Amino acid sequence: MDEHEVIRDEESFVRAAFVAHALSHPVRLAILNMLDEDGLYVTDLARTLGRLQANISQHLMVLRDAGLVVAEREGMNVRYKLAHPRVKEFLARLESLAQDLGLREDEWPVRPWRRGWKRRRRRGHR
Repeated sequence: MDEHEVIRDEESFVRAAFVAHALSHPVRLAILNMLDEDGLYVTDLARTLGRLQANISQHLMVLRDAGLVVAEREGMNVRYKLAHPRVKEFLARLESLAQDLGLREDEWPVRPWRRGWKRRRRRGHR
């Protein structure tokens, strides 16, 4: 598929939705922004982002399952790298689009990455 071609079949929509879901958390976007062709270890990402190593590993698993990152074992450690150089280009375009849309944080209808969101949503609250 050419990069400007419109998605027309259900399989393509499902694949695109799977990738979009993987991109739907600010921590995962930050991880992708930090990674490059050299890659980083989970400990480096956790330290820089101020998160627990287990939390970063969970986010990396989502990104890996979506094909956005690859894991390379180096002895006892695993180095994570971007799976494709176009990921950085896409992130830049996504950020540009978000800025062009002009939504302020107080206008966001839902903040699913906030703690407790799932519990509140089940009870019918926003």
